[in-house]
Amino acid sequence: MNLGVGLAGLTLAALAVQMMLAWFSASVPQVTVLFVAWCGIRFGSLSGELCGFAAGLALDSLGLGPFGAQAVALAMVGHACGLARGKLDGENGAARMVLAGGSLAIFLLIRSGLFRVAGFEETSWNLWQGVWTILLAHPVFSAFGFAGRRLRAM
Repeated sequence: MNLGVGLAGLTLAALAVQMMLAWFSASVPQVTVLFVAWCGIRFGSLSGELCGFAAGLALDSLGLGPFGAQAVALAMVGHACGLARGKLDGENGAARMVLAGGSLAIFLLIRSGLFRVAGFEETSWNLWQGVWTILLAHPVFSAFGFAGRRLRAM
């Protein structure tokens, strides 16, 4: 199977999980940010940017802010994680948590700045979203890795 098709499928799966979790609680982990970070650390800057931009456009199409803000923020997350590809062990649990925290910080700072420049009110965000995102980084990265290996085997 083509890698691009597989990554597109995984992008849609990450978005679906993000939206399903949003139905249950306001404090949902940012699964989309974790997916983009995984793409960057696994496949490099370009793939991370493309996955981030595609996932961001899908999130922006929901109308939660200025169109393109989340696409730019997630593309920057993918690029930054791609730059850390050779410097960070993507299989280490602690490194994954650090990567998740850094990715979330980059995403929130860029998105908040773009929302403010466009004159939109920032959507509510709380500390528990960050805690859940960081704590779930290791199992979510493992799940994406498993799904990626299965796609490659097809």
